[in-house]
Amino acid sequence: MPQRSTARLIIPLLGAFAGVAAFSVAAGSAFAQAPRAAQQPKVDADGQPAPRVGYPVPPRRAVHITPRDDGASFETLFDSAAGNQSKVLRNMAAVSMPMNDDIAAAVEGYYNQPKAKLIWTDGKVANAKAAQAISLLKQADDWGLNAGDYTVATTFESMPQGSAERAKALAMFEVSLSDKMLMFLQDNFRGRIDPNQLSNYYDFKRKPVDLKGTIGQLSSRPT
Repeated sequence: MPQRSTARLIIPLLGAFAGVAAFSVAAGSAFAQAPRAAQQPKVDADGQPAPRVGYPVPPRRAVHITPRDDGASFETLFDSAAGNQSKVLRNMAAVSMPMNDDIAAAVEGYYNQPKAKLIWTDGKVANAKAAQAISLLKQADDWGLNAGDYTVATTFESMPQGSAERAKALAMFEVSLSDKMLMFLQDNFRGRIDPNQLSNYYDFKRKPVDLKGTIGQLSSRPT
């Protein structure tokens, strides 16, 4: 049987944007999976259980988004909406935000596309999709997570419309919300913590998450 894309499996959770909480806990939690095979814990040279290895933080790095080439954006001279979005996209080059390595790769892959479009803002303000996403992230405690891990700053709201500072803050907001939404969906799908790092007794296979497909789904959902 062909394996279904994780982006498709996550779609029920995305339905929460419309007030539909239909995400499957059994499908979304790595802790609910049965171990592949019973294994003996690792022991040291004296036959004693090996000391538990501390839980490592997932590898993180700063995201790097390549500046968008506006050489072919003649239409932005006459379309203020397109011009505002283009300004925000250009400002993403200055964003240096730490993310989990796999999420950073997905974010870069999306925004580095020549025809990349903003997901969460129209170039002037946050859109309705962003408001729905932030509302969902604030409910993270209801999903067994910590809502404080998924907060997104909205500093652009206090800056003058059309200013360079607002464009920079909107770029930061756009990238940050993409990061937090991917992290939230990934944590719901497979669990926040890898149980294999908590004890030598565990041998769980974590569910892979198609983050690049998921951010594409987030982009394609109507505002």
